[in-house]
Amino acid sequence: MCTVYFARLILIIVAYLESGEDRTLLLPKQLSNRTYHFQALLATITLCGLMISIMFNSYIYAQNWSSYTDPNEIYRLQFPSNWDPSGPNKPEDNRPLALSIQSTDVPSNMRTMIISVVPLAKNVNSTLETIKDISMNVNSQDLPTFHVLSSPNYTKYTIDNNPAVSYTFAYDLSGKMKELYVGTIINNTVFHIGYAAPLDEFDLFLPTVEKVLDSIKPLKTN
Repeated sequence: MCTVYFARLILIIVAYLESGEDRTLLLPKQLSNRTYHFQALLATITLCGLMISIMFNSYIYAQNWSSYTDPNEIYRLQFPSNWDPSGPNKPEDNRPLALSIQSTDVPSNMRTMIISVVPLAKNVNSTLETIKDISMNVNSQDLPTFHVLSSPNYTKYTIDNNPAVSYTFAYDLSGKMKELYVGTIINNTVFHIGYAAPLDEFDLFLPTVEKVLDSIKPLKTN
């Protein structure tokens, strides 16, 4: 019922905009049948997309979340409880944290979020540009079909209000893959963060990944 109501409302607005200099408000029945049905379809599709987006975002925030604290006490974060974590579990264990992104609706073992933290070497002046270049060099060597999809961005993401560099790239690995890289430097520690998924699933899980990014909190102050 609400979809029909909003569709008619949109049609009335469209009619108003198309009514010419006198701005006479046309009712839907005064439009040609072809125009009316096309615009009704367009309005319904738009509203359906909006409703799906609202439902998916509601699902994200309704998920149960778990907490993870790095055993070296460098950072902590939260992640959906149905994701499978693996990685460091005791001090001096410097392996990256890998979060296998699970979903009963879209089963796959090809979706992963990885958080790697690396202490800065003394007397080394690293910048966001530096860690971005390192990331691109490593990925281009490890992935023969590596190619950048979006130019580096220095404002899209922050980690606990610290500036970060990000870009997306693609490669072939048992199918077309897309990956987001986010890097930052906090408390003399470099954070390398990646999210990889099949190309056609990447956007579906990105909002949840971005919520995980927002939850990352550094623990050491120097």
